[in-house]
Amino acid sequence: MTELRLNTILWIEDEEIVFECAAEGLLYNEIFEKAYGSDIAIISSDIMGQVSDDDAVSEIERLVKEAGDKPVFIGVKTAQMARTYLERYLPGAIISDSNFPLNGVEVIKWLQKHGLPDYPLLGFSAHQFEGLPKETQQFFSQTSARYICKQDDPTEIEERLATGIVFSRRYVEIAYQD
Repeated sequence: MTELRLNTILWIEDEEIVFECAAEGLLYNEIFEKAYGSDIAIISSDIMGQVSDDDAVSEIERLVKEAGDKPVFIGVKTAQMARTYLERYLPGAIISDSNFPLNGVEVIKWLQKHGLPDYPLLGFSAHQFEGLPKETQQFFSQTSARYICKQDDPTEIEERLATGIVFSRRYVEIAYQD
């Protein structure tokens, strides 16, 4: 059974600097701070390649233990680590790059396969929406998911990420809590 972790924001991004800069920027966003408070941790996995399943589970458990119950951004860099996390925990928000490490289409398929077709995923990529695969465009157009382009205005990106994360957590709380 998947454990609900509403105060966790799982960020699937292979570029550590993108994850860290965006997460740190959100710490000072009024909308975000009102929802999560000012004491939020930013932790990430250093695993960049394929590891044994046992090592992947150990790493995810390390991250979850380090996070405790406080609000946290958890950054993972590989598809294996993202899947390992999601097989055990349902975060309040998922932010995923649309290309790597677990491309947007694969995240969407994974959510659908695991009974979460309406999960409010936040897509965050350098590609303009029109350049995404049709299947991905359709998902973001017809569900509660949101897509944010990294090339947009930084202030707009911050606001859209903050409101998207807060919306996602509330949606998950209502839709998936037992």
